[in-house]
Amino acid sequence: MRRRLAVVLTVLGLLLISGAGVVRWALGPAMSKLPGNTHTTRLYSGQAASFVNPTFATDVPSGPGVLHNVPIDVRHTTKVLDTTGNNALVADQRIITLSGAVAANLNYRYSVDRKSFEATKAFPDVVAANGLTFNWPMNTQRQDYVGWVQDTLMTTPLHYVGTVRHGGIQTYEYTTQAGNQLITDPVLSRMLPATMTKTDMLKLTPSLGLSMEQLLALDKVMAKAPDPVPLSYTYRFSSTFWVAPDSGIVVDMRQHDVRTTNIVTSAGLVPVAPIMDMTYAFTAPTVKGAVDDAKAATKQLDLVNNTLPLAALLLGIAFTVAGVVLFAVPRRRHPQGPEGPWVEELLEHHEMIRS
Repeated sequence: MRRRLAVVLTVLGLLLISGAGVVRWALGPAMSKLPGNTHTTRLYSGQAASFVNPTFATDVPSGPGVLHNVPIDVRHTTKVLDTTGNNALVADQRIITLSGAVAANLNYRYSVDRKSFEATKAFPDVVAANGLTFNWPMNTQRQDYVGWVQDTLMTTPLHYVGTVRHGGIQTYEYTTQAGNQLITDPVLSRMLPATMTKTDMLKLTPSLGLSMEQLLALDKVMAKAPDPVPLSYTYRFSSTFWVAPDSGIVVDMRQHDVRTTNIVTSAGLVPVAPIMDMTYAFTAPTVKGAVDDAKAATKQLDLVNNTLPLAALLLGIAFTVAGVVLFAVPRRRHPQGPEGPWVEELLEHHEMIRS
């Protein structure tokens, strides 16, 4: 029985030791990537210093062409549609509403690496993006990253600022900004007219909030411009992100977006006025929800990457040592009685029956 127990303990110990390696080096990495069932919604709220009236392009416009100082809400939904190996197909939707009306509904599809979260080309009919598109990777590092700007179809550096407590947990703070760059996103471009008649421009001008000096300058440009007037749009922004490093979850974000109308002339672009000037951030409930998600993800990752492998390793070592000790320590034998060695054999046989 003693020899059998020693074998069982040794085998079990070795299995636990090897299992610790499997959990740490196989199961851990398998779970440290974008889950295939990801489906999150984040809500933002803020203020629009200027925003195109969503009814202005309809048959029954209501109010001025550009609204000023109105509250806005943004609903950002991210959902994994499909996975193949280490790649995921992600649907990204942003709905902007103001005064109860939908001002913009922007939908994109990205192919991303499930570990690095950088854009890939593993799926068809996706944005040909580069860098990070919607989230930071798990095990985010204290370093700069490259992010994707959908409006301009260009990248931007995401600068690591420092480690700060935000929302009650430790986060890494990142900032990014860019000056006016041409909007080339085809989805957004379909919402913005490429030309506008001088009559419509005249109707829109009073709501732009231009100064007398700006109005006089615009009048000179309009006098030389063709009819309809060719237009283009530029985008500038500044953003701050607070990221939970273990999970890569953004627990809060603040952003200032400015989209400006420009008249296209032979000498270049002539800025007219901002038509989408928005400042917004996560709502308080969204910050709390993101923090809770980050805490839950951190616990799960720590369980798989640290707690379970360490517990299995320590228990495996203990079982293995116990088994070796049972093998190594000599077994105490019963002394022979006057009846001879058959007494010892009888006692051993009885012990085997009991076991």
